[in-house]
Amino acid sequence: MEQIIITRTDNSTWPLLTRSAVTSITKAEQRCALMGEDIVIMNVESAVSLSFAIGDRITVFGSTYTLNALPKLLKAGKRKFTYDVTWEGRLYDLLKPFYLDEGIDGVSISPDFALTGNLQFFMNVLINNANRIFGVGRWVLGDCPVTDYRTLIFRNEKCLGVLQSLCKEENFNKEFEIIENAGVCTINIKDLVGEDFPITFEYGKGRGLFDLTRESASEKDVVTRLYVFGANKNLPSNYRGFSQRLKLPGNDMSYLEDQDKIAAFRLTEGVKIFEDIYPHRTGTVSSLGATTDEFIDSSMNFDLNAVDGNGDTLYILDSVKPKIHFNTGKLAGYEFDVLSYVHSTKAFKLQSFKDERDQSYPDPNLSVFQIAVGDKYVILDIMMPQAYIDAAEAELLTSGQAWYDLVSQPRAQYSLTLDEMFIKKIAEES
Repeated sequence: MEQIIITRTDNSTWPLLTRSAVTSITKAEQRCALMGEDIVIMNVESAVSLSFAIGDRITVFGSTYTLNALPKLLKAGKRKFTYDVTWEGRLYDLLKPFYLDEGIDGVSISPDFALTGNLQFFMNVLINNANRIFGVGRWVLGDCPVTDYRTLIFRNEKCLGVLQSLCKEENFNKEFEIIENAGVCTINIKDLVGEDFPITFEYGKGRGLFDLTRESASEKDVVTRLYVFGANKNLPSNYRGFSQRLKLPGNDMSYLEDQDKIAAFRLTEGVKIFEDIYPHRTGTVSSLGATTDEFIDSSMNFDLNAVDGNGDTLYILDSVKPKIHFNTGKLAGYEFDVLSYVHSTKAFKLQSFKDERDQSYPDPNLSVFQIAVGDKYVILDIMMPQAYIDAAEAELLTSGQAWYDLVSQPRAQYSLTLDEMFIKKIAEES
């Protein structure tokens, strides 16, 4: 078989087939599908351990294929190593960048947003996102037909998924192809791109009893740049470049990265949204009011009705009533509009309501649907004081860093096949 040259991320090379290592490829198969699968699968046997690394790449029929996950390793003796290697085409590079709306100023970045445009507009946004990862000019848009304008909603999606869904969009209904030339990938959008065809190469057959197996514990790529966002609650309208979601402190792009991990595993993006992290104060009902829809929180530490020097409210929104959401107690999970708040007495009065069964909440006659001392609650649909925003951003950083530490390194699992007689001997001696 023709020699396979593997190129490292630092552009150094090493030959896969060598006599000294007694290395052979027992099976090689290329799978290509329209707007889908594009991989090369190899089974490699060697007398020594081979140093495959994430980011290694090969060239097959003029196209680049990259190792995005460590190969499955099976060791059947001191001088027998078998590797199941999957090389992925350029298509899979689009799994690394997220489809993000960076806004006009590049600051108001968001993972969920609505855009209005034609197919070319949506594709140019995709190209910009891809080049954020791979460098300006590495991805370009080629052929792209003129289409009608559409308003589409994007929520936490990778560029590959967006590309596939755009072509399947009912009003577009197109196909795409990716052409690589001198390291530049061109995406062409056409009415008809091509047809499926398999090319299979196979030599010999698999053999041997497996004693040690290593395989990826997750199919997800290692993430070396993680965009971290909190919930879209209790934020001022002009928050951090008019962002609709909580961001990391002092980081308008709201991402975490580690240069050492980027050097080791390449730059790959991920997004993590913590819907439960937002500026809030957890209050406690300290006493009850004169009616069942009133309660007092003696620890309430800011005046909900406060105004600035111009008479504008600091915390209450113009068009939305504040809401009390109970976290604990008999009304846990229920939300109520706040009719009034008196800071001198720390008293809240809620808007009661009835459900489809005509059940009242709170119910003046049934204690099972009433507020009780000790109930925990949060206030929603307001602009929280800056101290709470700072605290929420700090919490987001802690949670985001913990998640980054988890996903920024390869994950693998091992399984063992043990000799029954050996296990029996250990049992007898114990």
